[in-house]
Amino acid sequence: MGKEYSRKQFLRMFPFGYVEAINDDKDKENAEGEEFNFRPPGALQDENDFLKLCKRCKKCSEACPHDAIFFPGIEGGKNENTPFMDPANKPCRWCRDMPCINACPSGALKKKSFDDILPVGLAVIDTDLCSTYNGILCDICITSCPSWIKAVRMNSERHPEIIEEKCTGCGLCAYYCDAVPDAISIIK
Repeated sequence: MGKEYSRKQFLRMFPFGYVEAINDDKDKENAEGEEFNFRPPGALQDENDFLKLCKRCKKCSEACPHDAIFFPGIEGGKNENTPFMDPANKPCRWCRDMPCINACPSGALKKKSFDDILPVGLAVIDTDLCSTYNGILCDICITSCPSWIKAVRMNSERHPEIIEEKCTGCGLCAYYCDAVPDAISIIK
């Protein structure tokens, strides 16, 4: 099964990429889908409800002081012009006032209080790649985690560990990690 395109999207692609739109290449679809896994903080958990409510107005991105929200174009299929994040490469700063949520006019992004905002993902440390597990003292992931979250701590063996119930998936630890790429990844 290929990507879902509306009739309007398909017609816009006509002279430039219609063959790609009907291509049934599962590996390509899966690779592209990886880009669109993380919605901004406060996003409704039910994807269908989110897509129905989101006005695609881009006000959440305009309000984000760190430019951490992007919008796929036509390549996003049904996700075209809906907000996404790439936490490991452009982390969310998990702002205390959450301007992205406050800017949303439709309720696709919402919060009751700061404490009820669900994580966008979860940080995972690859112990084979992490510097401290390889004899190099490092605490960048701990110091880069926002002080009001404190989701990363050193264990008794001086190795970092993620406190899952506190992790927001913001991506700051992965972004600032000095170890080889992917020592910390953000998963859904």
